[in-house]
Parts: sequence; C-alpha cells; structure tokens
Amino acid sequence: MRKNSLLIAAILFLTQFTAVQAQETSLMKGTETAAFQQEAENGKCLVFDKYVVKTISGEDVGEDINVYRRASSVGADAACDNETAPYYKIKNADANYFYGLFGEYLFVDNGTGADGRGLEIFNLKSKKSIYSTEYYDEAKLSEGKFLLYDKISETKGALKNCREAARWKKDGLGIGWVRQAKFDLLTLKEISVGAIRCRAFQ
Repeated sequence: MRKNSLLIAAILFLTQFTAVQAQETSLMKGTETAAFQQEAENGKCLVFDKYVVKTISGEDVGEDINVYRRASSVGADAACDNETAPYYKIKNADANYFYGLFGEYLFVDNGTGADGRGLEIFNLKSKKSIYSTEYYDEAKLSEGKFLLYDKISETKGALKNCREAARWKKDGLGIGWVRQAKFDLLTLKEISVGAIRCRAFQ
C-alpha cells in the first residue's frame, strides 16, 4: 500500500513540473530556439544564449514576463534556478504572451481574439518598447532583422478577385483585405510588400 502511495505521489509531482530539452511551443518562426525549457503549472522557463525568460500565468489570460541575464558559466539546465531579481520585467497589462527572442529583441503577442492580435517588440539593451502593431494570422522573423506579418490594407480589393468570398458570406463571415508588412528591426521602418489579399473575418 505504501509503495502505491509513493508511486502516485511521484507521478503527481512529475505531471506538475516537467523539463523538456530544446523544445518550444507557440513561438514566432525565425526566433531563437531555447537550449532548455522547463514548464510548471503556473508558467515556464526558457533558456536562451544570452537570456533566461520566465513567465508567470495571469489569473484569467496572459502572463508576466521576467527576463534574466544568463551567465556564460551557467549550464542551460541550471539557468532556471536563478533566484536573483529580473533584469527586465514586462507586466501582463492586457493578455500578453511571450512570443520569442532574437538577440536583444523580445517579442510579445497580445490579445485573445482569432481575427486581429497585437504584437510589441522590446529592446532588452535599452529596456524599452520600440514598436507595436496589429497583425493577422501569424508573424515571422526573416534574416534575423525583418519582421513579416499581415495587417489590414488601407485599400480594398475587388470581390471578383476573391474566389472564396461567396462561401465565406454563406457561412456568415465578413470579408476583409490584408497586405503583408515588412518591419526592419534596425531602421524601425515599415513598408508594405506583396499583393492585397482577401481574408475571412468573424
């Protein structure tokens, strides 16, 4: 009986706190891959080359994001044990989620809706937010300096060029127009690229 109790206790402990080597979920494409990731019931810890990111889940949605400098002498599997004060903190103002890290840039996804979401970029060197925008579907980092994402187009396309418009309308969805944007992390300038495309909206 005692052996069974110890086995159940061990299983419960392992399900509450697991460590996963070099595995990531829901981070932006093109950002750094964590060397080590540890997950707990109320958040996670991701270890990168220069930084360690710890998140703490909010009561309803979103998470606080705490960033720590990673000492080169500390191994990836031990970096999550750091109990010092964070180098930089991003409070969960409104459904914030850690979305990736690349060099000195940290990306935060914001929102709960499926249609449009917010994206904010922080420079960890200056400890400042350097850009925020709205995006649709997904964003990705290209060549380590270009952020690519869809946003609402200022001009509308012709419905005849949207093959799925009739089906979307029949399903009770609205039709909108998006265009890919390209943001340069080095110059902090955004340009529109590619053609206007139709998209279904709830």
